[in-house]
Amino acid sequence: MQKKIALSVVVTVLGAGYFCLRLSTGFQSSVSGARQPIVSHRVSNRFAALNQKLYLGKLTDSQQVEDIANETLTVFAPPDIPTFAMSRMRDRIVRAELAYQRGEGKGIPENSVVKTINRLADQLSLPAYTRVGSRLVRVARMSLMVKVPKLINQDGQGQGRGHPTGTSINPLMSPLEATAVTLFLMQQKTLNESYQVSDGEFLQNVHAKQLERWQESTRRRALGLPVAVDRQEAGPPSLQSGSSSHVRTEEIRKAMKAGLDKMPSDALVNLADSCLDDLGIQR
Repeated sequence: MQKKIALSVVVTVLGAGYFCLRLSTGFQSSVSGARQPIVSHRVSNRFAALNQKLYLGKLTDSQQVEDIANETLTVFAPPDIPTFAMSRMRDRIVRAELAYQRGEGKGIPENSVVKTINRLADQLSLPAYTRVGSRLVRVARMSLMVKVPKLINQDGQGQGRGHPTGTSINPLMSPLEATAVTLFLMQQKTLNESYQVSDGEFLQNVHAKQLERWQESTRRRALGLPVAVDRQEAGPPSLQSGSSSHVRTEEIRKAMKAGLDKMPSDALVNLADSCLDDLGIQR
């Protein structure tokens, strides 16, 4: 019996460690065993399906919320998460979302996403540029609103606490949205070099690119040339596949491995749950 318990603990620890490594590095293995980055189209091809489920689904129905939660994790969570970890995450998200939609749970502030990501970065001694601030969380929500508007603009949901499409973003998120935004930022901090900088530098880069596009548009108008309108280009950097050879991506991977190796077994086993606790997802 003791051997079985010990084996179970080892398997659980390894599974949790594997889950956290995937969550932070975003890598998947090829047939040859080489580590390659997640391809962005894996996510992009699911945005429409997720938005449709959110549009058609009834977020007070447990089965439909579970279906939407599964789709959300498919879109935003790293590949190959162990089944037990995925199930625990999904069950907590579903319970919290149902409570929120019934008016029994509070909305999750953007600062909770900041707390969750930064606490994980501190626990694992990740580079300073993996930390986020409230402004970057808002930028991420605006970026996601382009692709999955029903996730961000909870029109008619949660007893009318959301805002209809086209109006200002609600400062409070549903548990489902908060989870998606957190996973999205973790993925971007790992794979997208545009996000692998401090908040201040990120926002300066976005502003510089917007100014550059505006100046180019002004020049073309002055010359009587057509000006193309690209809504995606006008916004913040979008989800990218990144590069496995990028210096900061490799730096994060190494720091994550070192951090996990030093973490006590009990903390490692409970890491996914503790992240959801920080986010404000009810148990």
